[in-house]
Amino acid sequence: MDEQIVLSFPEWLSEIDENIESKIHSIVKENSISVEQAKKLIEEKVKGGFFSKKDIDFSKMTFKVENSFAISVNQKRHFETRKVERKTVPYDPDKFSKVGFEDELEEVWAQYLIDKFTKKELQWVRGGSAEVSPCGTCDSRGLIRCPKCKGKGEYYEKCSKCNGKGEIQNKCPSCNGRGKVNEGQITVGGGKKIGAGAGYSSREVQCIRCNARGYLSERCPKCSGQGQLLITCNQCKGSGEITCTTCLGYQQLYTCDMITANCKPTEQSFIVSNFDKVKSSWFNSNKTIPSEYFEISEELDLGEYVKPASKDGRVLLEGYDLKTIPITRVKLNDGKKENSIFIVGKGKDIIGATASYLDYTKIFLFVVLPLLAALAVLYFLVLK
Repeated sequence: MDEQIVLSFPEWLSEIDENIESKIHSIVKENSISVEQAKKLIEEKVKGGFFSKKDIDFSKMTFKVENSFAISVNQKRHFETRKVERKTVPYDPDKFSKVGFEDELEEVWAQYLIDKFTKKELQWVRGGSAEVSPCGTCDSRGLIRCPKCKGKGEYYEKCSKCNGKGEIQNKCPSCNGRGKVNEGQITVGGGKKIGAGAGYSSREVQCIRCNARGYLSERCPKCSGQGQLLITCNQCKGSGEITCTTCLGYQQLYTCDMITANCKPTEQSFIVSNFDKVKSSWFNSNKTIPSEYFEISEELDLGEYVKPASKDGRVLLEGYDLKTIPITRVKLNDGKKENSIFIVGKGKDIIGATASYLDYTKIFLFVVLPLLAALAVLYFLVLK
């Protein structure tokens, strides 16, 4: 029987918390378990269960005790990508006279403007990158020739009344648009035998007034037969010029570098321990474990625990939430097989290979058989 203390941990933990080593020593020392204590705790756990074997003799087993710790780590990364684009816009002195004219050019990663660990995009003018230049489109006049009227202030537009034809067509009043009229005639005998008397009838003939077209054409009164109208340009209000579309009338242009920052925060959890089988549930089940939070303004190299961030951006901040618990691994050997049992936390919870010490005869009699009997009854009474 022997016992030892295992306290090794990765160096980057000291970069997060410079006092981590002394804290670990203190936790492990205060909660260190001796071989005799481990033997007693495991024996009480195993033999105290109804389904445990009662003839287990722990005095004939060898015990190896390793007192150590485990740290649950939750890491947040403030990861940003930043790109620079040259932009040119109209120069509005009220907006830009004090923006971007610093003496020195701002370093792209100098400012930290986005709320930490927040998914967000932000833009700003790069300090020292601004310049003002004359507008070449309007020769710094602020006005350009109106493209709609070609600078004349007015233009011809197709007459809407005659659709550009110069004449309009009205329904013929004589034939009412039919192109034909009824013409009366005298018939002999009124359709009877000749000599029996005279009568009248009518027949359709072509309308002479409209020449059977059904309409009469006349010169359009709106355009006087021209088919088009001279209109004052509504874009330049007749002046022949409009505000320059490039400088919007300011006569100058403002050019600067725009920095676009895009934050894509990440979060991941892992466990640091000298033992491979430590689970996060061991931390979650114990609500009394204190949590400590640390922030590091750089990216730490966590080796195998976390992959480094993408090279297309930077980690500007890392946040770490640490929970530390004492863990003791006990290796039991009865000469045939070695089992590992963990004693976890200040409450000394027993976790591990206690299944090796169960009485399977009892389990069969009190669990398996009653279950089979219940299924048989259910089958015959319900399903049959």
